Amino acid sequence: FDDIVDNPEIVKRAESVTRYYDEFIAKCHLYSLLGEGEHILNDETVTVNMHELKRLMYLTVASVNVLEAVRFYVSFACSFAFAERAIMEGNAKVIKLIARDEALHLAGTQHMLNLMAQGQDDPEMAAIAESCKEEVKNIFMQAAEQEKEWASYLFKDGSM
Repeated sequence: FDDIVDNPEIVKRAESVTRYYDEFIAKCHLYSLLGEGEHILNDETVTVNMHELKRLMYLTVASVNVLEAVRFYVSFACSFAFAERAIMEGNAKVIKLIARDEALHLAGTQHMLNLMAQGQDDPEMAAIAESCKEEVKNIFMQAAEQEKEWASYLFKDGSM
């Protein structure tokens, strides 16, 4: 397992998954440490405001939604393929439970995104959701493309 952190295919997937978390967490830290306003950090002006934090939160939840909707399933297919061949059946049973859990997470994040888009808790979130539509679509498209690339990588030597 030592090469997992060195495998470029795995690293690429991990970076695309964590990008929105990282941006949101970094901006939250700045908000906690410095408050709202324009701040100079490392000779660079950084703007911290609640609107941007809300936007990053929305994109992070959308990224989690994509993670639950699209990611993992190529890898799950490998475990299910082993089970079909009566190999590692216990592993496939565990993966089946994990897949069910992912479906619950998907429903939860979808519900959150819908509430935000409707502006029920915060009217500003409806405008943010509308302004992020294209970026969210791109997140989904990139994830789908990366899953195709991941499948090609996993099956480069043939089928299971």
